[in-house]
Amino acid sequence: MKLKHYLTEFQEEFKGSRVQNITSQEAVGMLKSKCKKAIQQWEEGTYIRRWTSTASKIEAGFLDASKMPPRLSRNTLNYYTNIINDDPMWKQYPRRQVIASLRKTKNVTKNPTDFVVFPFDTTKVGICSHDDMWSSFSELGKIGITANRYNDFIERLLNDGKSYGETFDSSLSVFKKACKKFDKEVKADPNYIEDLKEHFKSIGLSSYEIDTLKSYKGDLYKSILYYYNPKGFKVAKPGSLKGRPNSEVWFEGPAVYINSPMIEMYF
Repeated sequence: MKLKHYLTEFQEEFKGSRVQNITSQEAVGMLKSKCKKAIQQWEEGTYIRRWTSTASKIEAGFLDASKMPPRLSRNTLNYYTNIINDDPMWKQYPRRQVIASLRKTKNVTKNPTDFVVFPFDTTKVGICSHDDMWSSFSELGKIGITANRYNDFIERLLNDGKSYGETFDSSLSVFKKACKKFDKEVKADPNYIEDLKEHFKSIGLSSYEIDTLKSYKGDLYKSILYYYNPKGFKVAKPGSLKGRPNSEVWFEGPAVYINSPMIEMYF
């Protein structure tokens, strides 16, 4: 089947995984023609690993997540994901469509739920400074909180300090409108921020989250960008992937997936 088919038509048809099952011949053809740089790094001992519960059902696969709707954040809110996907500050980076790990070893586990991932030479890869995105935002690290905790704090700010209420993470535009509403409330009440701080202290919230309000200068979204900035992250294409062992990586462009126990059939 032609490569064009995988790029445009398959994504909603394959049940159980976004990765489309392909034959070994099709995989080899793509690897040789589209993934030369990733193969080169693989031979040098650097590669991308992707875990998925459906990997054992697929010997070789293909995925171009750039053709798919935005991936939702798992186990946290979408605030930093929306910023990375759509804010101009992150325009050099890919959308967070596929999350994986950077390996720096020639020993591949034969776990049937693992893929070795070979992005196309044209696929951009975002590289975190740590093994999890949550710990990779440098300004939050200085304060002592992770991104998931900051996401929860943002949610409180947008709901008058409450731990419940509306969620504003469906898109960047919805998020920014909620931030503007917060700014209007602060402008209308000069004591709003101090009252919020006292409320957070009274309910036992740690000083770490409260300290993030030090960056607030009348523009909540801009204040949040201070913490959700690309400092410490890298973006690269296959052949130039560098980072700490096990660093979290992400991408959206096309890639070939080889089930780990099958990797010896290909190399």
